[in-house]
Amino acid sequence: MVLDFDGTMMAVCNGYCPVATIWSQEEGLMSVLLRNLVAAVAVIGCLATIAEAKTEPVATLFGQSVTIEQISPAPAKLTKLARDMGVSKDMAIASFQHNELARQILDAVMADYAKQHNITADPDLVARFIERFASQHAATTKNGATSSAGNDNSLPGIAQKQVLQWQIDKALYAELGGTVVFTQRNPQLPVEAYHTLLQQYAKAGKVNITDTRFSALFWKAFEPPYRFEIPAGQVSFAKPWWLTSQVVE
Repeated sequence: MVLDFDGTMMAVCNGYCPVATIWSQEEGLMSVLLRNLVAAVAVIGCLATIAEAKTEPVATLFGQSVTIEQISPAPAKLTKLARDMGVSKDMAIASFQHNELARQILDAVMADYAKQHNITADPDLVARFIERFASQHAATTKNGATSSAGNDNSLPGIAQKQVLQWQIDKALYAELGGTVVFTQRNPQLPVEAYHTLLQQYAKAGKVNITDTRFSALFWKAFEPPYRFEIPAGQVSFAKPWWLTSQVVE
């Protein structure tokens, strides 16, 4: 099965994605990882459903349980999600649960990795990100994009997240290497380094997906074959993607 690490095809073929996609959706940077795979396996009925008790644990992260309730959408959000996706509520909630669990795992692991390696958002890069995208962000928010609960869509907030993520990716690639892929949210995603890091955390007992329905799908998302692989000779973390000439305005 081929996994497209971004849920949609690239709108631009000769450069990086329109920057509005960074802040125009509620999904975090990594929550798109499982979308296409979820859609594919849903057809053969491999997804978890909403039948479980809300307090049933599906994973532990750094010793803390993650329950079905903690990765499930509120009723109003589920209704909107199912309508927007054009699918049943059961399929919508399954997709949401898999994506939300992946987001929580990745956020926790990346935050810990950054802490262990003393990685913080570089103020100069944050300032340059804000300078680069001020006009686009203003236009996007004017057209109706707003911050939702737990989602900081302010330009400084976005800049902090993007800079920190790029610095983490740079450190991971320098340490672990491996395949890098293009996604609309991240023009150089070191997917194989992510896989290696996550396996290290799993072996250390810091990440444990106890529900096999979730674990199988989660790990599958990081396995080859990948789409949009970047040739090793073209991978460079010398500069952030928003400071290169390849960014599409």
